[in-house]
Parts: sequence; C-alpha cells; structure tokens
Amino acid sequence: TISINLLDFNLFKGKKAHTEVVPVIKDTQEIFSDKMVMHFFELKKVGNLRKGKMKTAMRRWLEFFNVKNHSDLNKFKDDPVMNTAASKLDEISADTRLRELARSREKSQHDAATELADAERRGERRGERRGERRGERRGKARAIVELFNEGSITMQTAMQKLKMSENEFKKLCAETNSKS
Repeated sequence: TISINLLDFNLFKGKKAHTEVVPVIKDTQEIFSDKMVMHFFELKKVGNLRKGKMKTAMRRWLEFFNVKNHSDLNKFKDDPVMNTAASKLDEISADTRLRELARSREKSQHDAATELADAERRGERRGERRGERRGERRGKARAIVELFNEGSITMQTAMQKLKMSENEFKKLCAETNSKS
C-alpha cells in the first residue's frame, strides 16, 4: 500500500518538503514491509527545495499543487504535461456539478469534525461532573466515618446519612480506616 499525502500545513520538523514514512516493528526495529509506505509532501515547504534535491517532474507537480490562484498556472504553459493538468483543472472548475460535489464533501468533513469535537467536549464535561459528584460523595462518606470514629455520631445515624446497610457501612469504615 502506498499513500501520497499532500499537506497544506507543516506536519514534520525540518525544512524537507518530502517525508517518507514506513511502519517499523517496535521490538526489532525492522521494516514491517517494503510494500507499505506513506509519502507526505508539505506544500508550505516547497519553496525550500534546492535544485537537484528532488526530481524535476516531482518538483513541478508540487509547484502545481501549491498554486494559490489561477494566474499562477501560466508558468506551466511550456510544459505539456502540466499544461494538460491545468486544462483538466479548468474543466473541473468550470463544471458546477463537480464544484458543488467538492464543496458538499468539504462541508460534510467539516461538519463531522465539528460534531466530533462537540461530542468530546460534552463527554469531558459529563465526566468532570460525574467525578465531582463521586468526589463529593466520597468526601461526605469520609467525614461521616470520621465523626463515627470520634464517637460524635452513632452507627445508626451514620448508616442513615449514607443510606447504607450495616455491612456496607462496616466495609466503608474498614476501607477508609485502612487508607488513613
């Protein structure tokens, strides 16, 4: 499996525009498979490329994908392959149905990411509230056990306050006293 990823942001440290990632077996540091590789091209670093460091064709494609506006495509007019790619891009851009599909897909991805982030925030808040309630209950239980141990309240009163049976209360006392 080979994946090629064009990134419009910097993912890796350093100035290299191309990073090749292969899976490695953690214990032995052996390459898992030479048939599995991920290529990451960071478009924001394309300007850092020096002549000779990358094949000219690869460099041209990265420059093509890094174009910010339509007028920048003119620099490819002398290259037949890039000129064909620019023509196809024009065709796709002119097709309102394809443009709408692309916009719809992008919106759907954005909506899914937003929904996931919102769900995570709700889950965190719910977990925090549960943790606070548990902490309050534990604090109350410790305080009541402490009052019982000091002789300030009876076992019956403590059990009523905590809504516990005698066995549950004795178990709580043993746990609380062992932690002290």
